[in-house]
Amino acid sequence: ARARDQALGCTTADPERARALRMLGLCDGAGSREVAKAYKRLALRHHPDKQPKAASKDARARAARRFVEVTHAYRSLEA
Repeated sequence: ARARDQALGCTTADPERARALRMLGLCDGAGSREVAKAYKRLALRHHPDKQPKAASKDARARAARRFVEVTHAYRSLEA
């Protein structure tokens, strides 16, 4: 991930911030507007209530875990 980030110009001195930005699909230098937009997009995609009823229990559990990870990343960036 680090090599890919450097190739894309996504480098930051703070590894926690870099991890949170990667979780949202963003690079260092993303402003609060971009962070919020990426969070909303991913939160809607992975929200447990938005998963189809026909999806497997495992798929719904993965989506719920991803939703928690995305929410944690967003909150750490907005803190």
